[in-house]
This record gives sequence, structure tokens and C-alpha cells, in this order.
Amino acid sequence: ELFVSDLAKCANADQQYRPVGKFPAIVRDIALVVALNTKTQDIVNVMEASGGKLLIDTELFDYFQDEAMRDVQTKSLAFHLVFESPERTLEDKEVDTWMNAIVQALEEKDWEVRK
Repeated sequence: ELFVSDLAKCANADQQYRPVGKFPAIVRDIALVVALNTKTQDIVNVMEASGGKLLIDTELFDYFQDEAMRDVQTKSLAFHLVFESPERTLEDKEVDTWMNAIVQALEEKDWEVRK
């Protein structure tokens, strides 16, 4: 039995409107191995803080843990990172610069970025 009114009280998701971009987005994937107790939101916060203003979206698309990872209490997470400019088409080298900054910030947290 569900009480929709009770669920609605708990809903606090922020809704953001963003017009459809005129210029193509660039999507990059990144995967990392982290401690089992690491919160996904903490990872997203680091990526968004270091990804620059052109990083418009981060999306977790894979969670993986095998027997060996369970033994050492780690997990693998993979994300899509979407870069887009409202003013122009981005170049790969620009996105590479932001990706390098993201990788560096993640590694500073002692999270293993898979390459």
C-alpha cells in the first residue's frame, strides 16, 4: 500500500529547465574504483567542481563489483560526462583539458581512475 500524499511530502528534487542546445554536446565516459562506502554524490560533486562551466550533466551508468572487489571492499563506478556550450561548438582539446582536471581532482581523493 502506498500513500502518494506521504511520498509527495518527501519529494524535493530540484527541477531545472535548460533549452535544447544549438550546438552539439560532447560525451565522455570515466570509470573509477573507490572504497565500497564512497558515496556516488561525493564523486559527482568532485567532478562538477573541477569540470568547469561547460560540464552540464553527469550520469552514473554502471556499477560493478566482482568477487575480488568484494574481498577488498571496493566497487567500480562509470559515468557519462556531458560537455556543451550554448555559444559554440566545443573542440576536443578543450574537453580534454577539463577531463584532465577532473581526473586529477579524483586522483587527489585517492580514487583510482581506470584508464
